[in-house]
Amino acid sequence: FMPGNEQYPGAKRRFAKKGPTKGSGGKRRRGLEGRGPTPKAEDRVGHPRARAKARAEARAAQPTHAKRLEQARARIGVPADHEIVCGRNAVAEAARLGQLAHEETGFGFPLHKKLKNEFASRNVWEYIKDTPTCGVLSHDKERKIIEIGAPVGVIVALTPSTNPTSTAIFKSLISVKARNAVIVAPHPSAANCTAEAVRVIVEAGEKAGMPPGLVSCLEHPTIEGTTELMSHYATSMILATGGPGMVKAAHSKGKPALGVGPGNVPAYVDRTAHIAKAARMIVESKSFDCSTICATEQAVIADAPIAERLK
Repeated sequence: FMPGNEQYPGAKRRFAKKGPTKGSGGKRRRGLEGRGPTPKAEDRVGHPRARAKARAEARAAQPTHAKRLEQARARIGVPADHEIVCGRNAVAEAARLGQLAHEETGFGFPLHKKLKNEFASRNVWEYIKDTPTCGVLSHDKERKIIEIGAPVGVIVALTPSTNPTSTAIFKSLISVKARNAVIVAPHPSAANCTAEAVRVIVEAGEKAGMPPGLVSCLEHPTIEGTTELMSHYATSMILATGGPGMVKAAHSKGKPALGVGPGNVPAYVDRTAHIAKAARMIVESKSFDCSTICATEQAVIADAPIAERLK
């Protein structure tokens, strides 16, 4: 959600102060019910002073986290406790977070979002848990190259409205696994569910020993705030998931950045394929969560001899 992107009308209204406003007829503005007392402006993670505080906490927590993991893995060769419980807690809350994402954004199906949350927590963690991230990772004696794992520092993770909770979960897990601090910057139309997903991870992690401030979230995101966060000298790397404008902005900050978004994904069906099975799988993939996944099929290219059968 970068400057020049017009897809967020009403973002300011969503995060207005709680309570009656001029011309509102005494009614609260949408998006704040049930959230409790509104914090002072300077206490919100989104206010300039709060952003500065979040950055300071992340920078302070990251070295402690990195040192603890290095000591733990050198001693027993397994992930730290807080890495494990972060993923477990996200799996346990997958259905609730999926429902929250659907209700807030209006996108997709709650059940499908639950499956994405489970994959982003359980499956991603199972894949990365045994991957070494510190010390000597590889040694090529012939080429005389030693690869040593080291954290980059503070990561800013931009998340989309289409897959808000699952993206926040997996970016938090991979950042912590690699001994980094992470600040999640949500899409304004998915701010509440994204903040809740991060809270679930933080609550479990800190109870198990994760340094406070290692993982945080902009609870009241704005274009200006996110732009400042990406540009700040303390930000070491940007993980951007979203539209072309946002990804382009992330890659223009002069920092290491990984940007992904919707692509024009083709599916090729060869004459040797199981035609009925291929057709069923393409339809199932395309319709999953109302086609909100970036990698969903956008076109089908069929080998001429089987094209009519595939249709």
